[in-house]
Amino acid sequence: MGTTDGPLSFGVRGADLRSLVKQQGPFASVYLATPADIENAGAMAQRRWSGVRRSLAQQHADDAALDAVESLVGEAHFDGACLAAVASADGLLHVEHSQAPPPLDFASWDGVPVVAPLIRWRQSAPAHVVVVADRTGAEISALGQGRRGTRSAVVDPADDRPVHKVAPGGWSQPRYQRRVENTWDQHASEIADIVRGLSDEVDAQIIVVAGDVRAVELMERHLPDRLVHKVKEISGGRAAGVDRDAMEADISRWIADAGARATVAILERFREQREIHHRAVEGVDATFGALNDGRVEVLLVHDDWQDERRAVSSLDALPVAESQRTLRETFGDIRIREGRLVDIALAAAFSTDAAAWAVPAAGGPRDGIGALLRWS
Repeated sequence: MGTTDGPLSFGVRGADLRSLVKQQGPFASVYLATPADIENAGAMAQRRWSGVRRSLAQQHADDAALDAVESLVGEAHFDGACLAAVASADGLLHVEHSQAPPPLDFASWDGVPVVAPLIRWRQSAPAHVVVVADRTGAEISALGQGRRGTRSAVVDPADDRPVHKVAPGGWSQPRYQRRVENTWDQHASEIADIVRGLSDEVDAQIIVVAGDVRAVELMERHLPDRLVHKVKEISGGRAAGVDRDAMEADISRWIADAGARATVAILERFREQREIHHRAVEGVDATFGALNDGRVEVLLVHDDWQDERRAVSSLDALPVAESQRTLRETFGDIRIREGRLVDIALAAAFSTDAAAWAVPAAGGPRDGIGALLRWS
């Protein structure tokens, strides 16, 4: 029953990011390489941080914000190869880690937090649930976006219900066989209940399932339709002789590839909506206009660490414009904050409960920014 190559639900959505962009700055945004596979990893990270801190101090960053970030640096390598931290004068506001090092250390003291790299991280490691099942139970694990919200469960009902079909003979055989089928179905229902709960808890985009064919089929029957389309079935299971290392490698490979497949799908959707249905826009002017109208469903951005384009918004993230003059001429005398154009756009999108997706420059929207719309 499960799908094999269906796209993820389009867009990165995160309550933590929505909350972050609504905070009042200025903000220290830091992306610091923290590799663990080197000698004296903690000391090396501290040395890198010293240079980054000097750069932030030259930008007149608040010492309290810098001290808050510094408290993380010495042990950050235990959690990943890159530390992302956002802080203000009030302290730490967001901390996240990536298993991939950044192309360069980045830090800014600015009016909006730098969140575009977090979008790339999250879509490359989507929230997911893994189920390894047989007819007696299952091992289930869940991982939320940003490597947060890890959950696990083991379903092994301890009772005397029959789980194997045999041939006892006589008039009792059909009844016994039905009891076995009912037991399998009950186990599948219990597994599906836990999968549903964990999936909702971490907002899973993918459910990877391995195991006995009949057990998987029964479990999927008990899943709601909204989750069935997220299921990817792979080889493996809990049976003796299964190569667990190969199965886990297959799980990791499929999850890692899922974001790339989703990017292809979302760009195809963007082109179709733009050319046929007129429910997509591209370029800074058109996208900012759609953001100001609240029409953006998914914001598409190409983020480059070297992109120095600037934009402005009100303190509440909307409206947005490329310059203070344009914003005030259009919307009156309002209090303004300034930041990188891509992060101004992301803050506006999250403030209207829109999603976001990072796309490559080649094949993406003009000016590296566009949107799928709620209405044309």
